[in-house]
Amino acid sequence: MSNKMWEVDPETKSKLLDIQKTNENNRCVDCGAPSPQWASPKFGIFFCLSCSGTHRSLGVHISFVRSITMDSFKVQEVERMAKGGNKPWKDFFDAHESNTLQGRTFDECTIQERYDSDAGEEWKERLTAKVEGKEYVPGTTSSGMAARAKPATSTSTSRSQTPLGASSAAPPSQKSQNEAYFARMGAENANRSDTLPPNQGGKYSGFGSEPMPSSSSNSNSIPGVDDFQKDP
Repeated sequence: MSNKMWEVDPETKSKLLDIQKTNENNRCVDCGAPSPQWASPKFGIFFCLSCSGTHRSLGVHISFVRSITMDSFKVQEVERMAKGGNKPWKDFFDAHESNTLQGRTFDECTIQERYDSDAGEEWKERLTAKVEGKEYVPGTTSSGMAARAKPATSTSTSRSQTPLGASSAAPPSQKSQNEAYFARMGAENANRSDTLPPNQGGKYSGFGSEPMPSSSSNSNSIPGVDDFQKDP
């Protein structure tokens, strides 16, 4: 790796000491302790040893921790420290829409809430654009909190599908009940008399039986009262 990619430690320390004289960098950005000896080039901020441990626990994708007396800094990292600053970062956090909507401030939040946030992601993107001399273009910032909403959609969908599945299964069940009912009625009807009308206990038509003979055929097969009177 080229030596130009890294600042020499004595020169780096001198530059960082000068940067610490501005933007309230002479105190820990998170707890206010004096003479902070640690920094996060990603945010361009200074903090104390105690708070550096919490920053490390966030992961390097959120806050990359370096010692201002023992570690080497890339030229671009020193530039980020110069163009960042404790006070500008805190002011940006307090003014960010995601925080004003929730009514929360930098001092009220935990270190986790400060840096793993939409405000934190946007601050880092803006700082990168400033260091590279480019215009900031809003990107897709997604904090751990903002990305957690989607799974609920699939859950609600699956729940809403459950009653639909149950209702679609209902018609076959009802159909089976209807078939059993008519089968039972048909069996009972089969035991009824073929020679009597339904209202006197005779067989109904329509339950698997043959249609009742017409009135004219009945008069031919069964003698009526008039027939006996005419032909005793």
